[in-house]
Amino acid sequence: VGGVVLLGLGLWLIPTFQLSLLAALLTIGFTFVFVVVSARMVGLVGSTSQPVSGMTIAALLSISLLLAAAGYTGPAGMGAAITCGAVICIAIALSGDMSQDLKTGALLGATPRYLQLGEMLGVCVAALRAGWVLFLLHQAYTLGSEALPAPQAKLMATLVDGVMRGELPWALMLLG
Repeated sequence: VGGVVLLGLGLWLIPTFQLSLLAALLTIGFTFVFVVVSARMVGLVGSTSQPVSGMTIAALLSISLLLAAAGYTGPAGMGAAITCGAVICIAIALSGDMSQDLKTGALLGATPRYLQLGEMLGVCVAALRAGWVLFLLHQAYTLGSEALPAPQAKLMATLVDGVMRGELPWALMLLG
């Protein structure tokens, strides 16, 4: 509970995230729901059943609608929705990975304390490495360019932009 409160305060108060209190609370709420669903699915079926993209898109769509209804539109609202979606997406992916790791560790007789320490170390090292690689790729080729396309990011940006501008083709969305 303390970690959740700390995360919520960090999302709200750290200027880099540029999230309002409402956006931070929405992020925490959606993260809680989707992390539980993801960990349960992976724990029962396996990591191949983890629908990270589907849950992220559902969260992005819902958060964009709620932020737009609350008056958070324009570039600030779009940035907040994308930031919320990114946090939720990372949490979904990590929950599936951790549920597999903890299950494997339990079967092998590992202690929960060392499993958790290993998970935290692995997440921090991987985040630093991935961030650095993305920084270098962006400097060399520019993310989203023809040389380095980012189709998933483009999809998410198009979805958020459509909701915030009120130009999303709802008939097609409901059909999908």
